[in-house]
Amino acid sequence: MVKTGEFYAGSGLMMPLADISGLPIDQVNFLICQLIALLLGAPFRKYLSPQTTLPEVRHLTSTLIGILLTIFCFGYQIWYLIVQSGVCYLIMKYGDKNLQHKLVFGFVMIYMSIAHMYRQYYDYGGYTLDITGPLMIMTQKLSSMAFAYYDGQQPEEKLSKDQSDQAIR
Repeated sequence: MVKTGEFYAGSGLMMPLADISGLPIDQVNFLICQLIALLLGAPFRKYLSPQTTLPEVRHLTSTLIGILLTIFCFGYQIWYLIVQSGVCYLIMKYGDKNLQHKLVFGFVMIYMSIAHMYRQYYDYGGYTLDITGPLMIMTQKLSSMAFAYYDGQQPEEKLSKDQSDQAIR
């Protein structure tokens, strides 16, 4: 049986495939999720094309599939992403409009740093696939979105061309 990190939170459903392939279960799960996502691309484009399907249906479908794949690959650690995006949503909805982009940036950087320090504490020097990789991507996306949202609330003449192009209004 292939040994995986004792802290891996993802599914063990593919353990027989991991044993056969000689790869750790976390890597097998990640590869399977990547393969499923690639295979779903063509039917998604064909049956849920932008010309025939409402954007809400497309967004809901891709969100649900993404959540299921994330749970399969990372297990309960999906809560790191949900908490991070939820707090950022609350900051952008209820925070001071002149500070919200800075508050989101500060929060996501501190949150990600704490997650990395915790990872070093429980699995120092080890390699097990965990949520810190997706957390880094979410940190980039959430901070970019907060600044674009802030830019969208500014007068057009105050923005550079790039800021204007990226602004969320």
